[in-house]
Amino acid sequence: MGFVAIFAIFFTACQKDSKESVTTVTDKSQQESNVVVAFVKGDVVVIRESGQVKPNLGDVLTSKDTIVTGQNGSVEILVGEDGVLKLNKNTSLSVSQAFAANDGSRATEVNMQYGKLVTVLRKERKTESFSVVTPTSIAGVRGTIFLTNVENPSAKGGNVACGSGNCVVKYTVLDGAVAIRKSNSENEIVVDKQKTAEVGNETKLSDKMIKPMDKQSLSEMKEMLAFENTKMLQFESLANELKSNNEELQKLNIGSSVEELEKAAKSREITKSKSDEVITTAKSIEDSKYIKKDVQKDSLKLAPKESFDKTK
Repeated sequence: MGFVAIFAIFFTACQKDSKESVTTVTDKSQQESNVVVAFVKGDVVVIRESGQVKPNLGDVLTSKDTIVTGQNGSVEILVGEDGVLKLNKNTSLSVSQAFAANDGSRATEVNMQYGKLVTVLRKERKTESFSVVTPTSIAGVRGTIFLTNVENPSAKGGNVACGSGNCVVKYTVLDGAVAIRKSNSENEIVVDKQKTAEVGNETKLSDKMIKPMDKQSLSEMKEMLAFENTKMLQFESLANELKSNNEELQKLNIGSSVEELEKAAKSREITKSKSDEVITTAKSIEDSKYIKKDVQKDSLKLAPKESFDKTK
C-alpha cells in the first residue's frame, strides 16, 4: 500500500515539474505513439490520468503516461523502429511526447524524475527528435548509447523526485554524443564518446565539466545493457541489430540478453567443474605405476608388465 501511495505522490509532483518541458501536440489525429513496452520485471506500474495499471508486453505508452519501477523492477521500452530504453530499479519516467506523424517524422521526449535510464539508438535513424528532460537539464540525443542517472544526494533511498530540491544528473556516453542544455538557455555542451558530465540545479554549463568515463559508470552501463529475451520479435530483432552493428558493444561484450549471459556463466561453471575433476583425478593417479621415463631416449613408455585389460 505504501508503494502505491508513493507512486501517487511522485506522479502529482512530476506532472507539475514536467509541464514546462512538454512540447504541445495539436493535431493528434495525424499521429500515433511510437513507444511500446517490450519487457517488464518485478514491481512496475504505469500511472495515467485514469489511474494506475500494471504494464504488459506490447502496451503502448502515450503522452502523460508515467512509468515507475520499484526496488526489484525494470522495464525495457521500444522506441519506434530506432531504439531501446531500459529503466533500472527505483526509476520514474514520464512520456512527455511520443508520436510518429504521417509524414514519417518521429518525436520522442521523456521526462526523468529520478533513477537510471540507458538509451540505445540506431546510428542511422529516420527523421527523428529524441530528448531526455531531467530536473536540471535537457539532453538532446546526437549519439547512440548513453546512461542518464538522476538522483538526490540527500536521499538515502535514491528514489526521491528532486525537481525543486537538491538534484544531480550524471550523463555517461558510451558511443556517439549528447548535447546538454538548461531549459532556460540555448547554451549547450556536447558530451561525446566515453565521456561523462554531472549537472546540478545551479551548475553553469562548461566544457570543463566533461570528464573521461569512470569505472563505476562503465560497470552500471554494462549491467543495464544486458537485454532480456522477450516474445516481441520486433524488439529482439532491433536489440540484436544494435548489438551486432555497434563496435563499442562488441568491444565490451555487452548487449547480450540476460538469458544468454546466464547460459554463458553456467557453461563456464560446468567447464571449470569438469576441469577441476580431471585435474583431481589426474593427481590421484600414481604416474610411476603406469609410466616411466627412458633416460637414454628421453621418451615415455608403458611399464612392460602392466596391463589395462581388467579381464586378465
